[in-house]
Amino acid sequence: MGSGSGDDDGYIAKLNSTGTAYLLLSYIGGSSGDLATGVALDGSGNIYVSGETISTDLPVVNALQSKCGTDGTCNTGASGPLDDAFIAAIQANLSGYTYLTYYGGSSVDDALAITADPGGDAFITGLTQSSDFPTVGTPYQPSLAGTQNAFVVEINPTGSAATYGTYLGGSGTDLGLGITIDSLGDAYVTGQTSSATLFPLVNPTQPALSGPTDAFVSVLSPSQSTALFSTYLGGGGDEDQLSGAIALDASENIYITGDTDSGNGATKAFPTTNALDGTYGGTGSCVNTGGTSVPCPDAFVAAYSAATVPDFAISATAPATVAPGSSGTSTVTLTALNGYSLPVNLTCSVTGTGSPLPACSASSFGTNPVTPTAGGATSALTITTTGSSAALVRPSKFFYAMWLPIAGMALVGMGFSSARTRRKKLLGFLMIGMVMTALFLMPACGGGSSSSTTPPPSGCSGCTPAGSYTVTITGTGTDAATTTHSTTVTLTVN
Repeated sequence: MGSGSGDDDGYIAKLNSTGTAYLLLSYIGGSSGDLATGVALDGSGNIYVSGETISTDLPVVNALQSKCGTDGTCNTGASGPLDDAFIAAIQANLSGYTYLTYYGGSSVDDALAITADPGGDAFITGLTQSSDFPTVGTPYQPSLAGTQNAFVVEINPTGSAATYGTYLGGSGTDLGLGITIDSLGDAYVTGQTSSATLFPLVNPTQPALSGPTDAFVSVLSPSQSTALFSTYLGGGGDEDQLSGAIALDASENIYITGDTDSGNGATKAFPTTNALDGTYGGTGSCVNTGGTSVPCPDAFVAAYSAATVPDFAISATAPATVAPGSSGTSTVTLTALNGYSLPVNLTCSVTGTGSPLPACSASSFGTNPVTPTAGGATSALTITTTGSSAALVRPSKFFYAMWLPIAGMALVGMGFSSARTRRKKLLGFLMIGMVMTALFLMPACGGGSSSSTTPPPSGCSGCTPAGSYTVTITGTGTDAATTTHSTTVTLTVN
């Protein structure tokens, strides 16, 4: 801790209990640009600060990563130096740093929020564009998806090691803006995402991106190597362009706040429930943190029930494309969360515009019910389609005509066996002639007897038409609350 230097420095201030004097007021930074973004306390009063820097000479102490970037120069290129995150822990007696360290990979890394548990483990979130961001332990997401993801990192009290590190995001850009933890060390993160695909979802209350950007809420459990909950949150506009924050109450219910311009007249409204104010009230134009002019936002607050109760997550693989008459197979996985250990009954339904639809039911699962496990218990789901054999269910006139030779020969036989006279022989030949005439005439007359007068474009009468069909798989637990979760996959028929 010391005097200012460089273009910008971060700072840390501590006031006395009456607000009449500073107990600590200090710069944090090096010879170039630095920004402090978050502050937290542990149970002993130690102070934790997160931030971002392009200074190569931060006053590192007991550093986990002693240099900026992977090359010591903040990976400076044609566009200049690239941000690295930094984390600082200040001793409760204000005598100095416990540690001050860089943290990041070879591209842009910004720490945007920080919290600490009572024992002094620091939890940090932010954004990274580094494909070599240092993940640790059993990361929930081990690699970068898209161009920029959020991250979650846990550092031990002395700063000597990161005990957990993971990416969090999808195919677009994601950033973590707020973080808190519960008594079990689960990390609760909120932020912004533009990822329409690959964003990790667990029992989501909103399963799809609604606008150009949405807020997100994710609960990661390092001890269970999984996510307990993860969802989008937003309307047709943009969420969390300015900031976002997250907190827990004593029962570990989750509270989120941020900003939204959804419902501004050109976009779908923010999804309110029991709203104190259910109408967008922003007017005019504002500038977001990226310097872009946007519709002035409203604040929002949202609450979720606790993610720490015994629960399960359900997921399924997409079946391969099938032809009419073939079956598609999906592997359904049930993962136990927080020790859930009761059987889950599986059901299945299919929706789409074609007819006949593909079909599945409770009996279509290889195993049903399924008891979730921490590692994931699976069951194979078979989805059937209707093929050309369905067109033969209703016999045609030609089918009936095929029986005529048998009937005719029977009559001839009766005639020959009952008399040997020439008259009776002639009668038998006449009967054969009548039967043969009928065989020639009936197929020609029966050409219009198809069960479908207009076959589908595929030329397969009665088949499941080509197209995409939504298969909804639902798991209903046998617990007292009959906990129920669903997931969907798409079956394509060609």
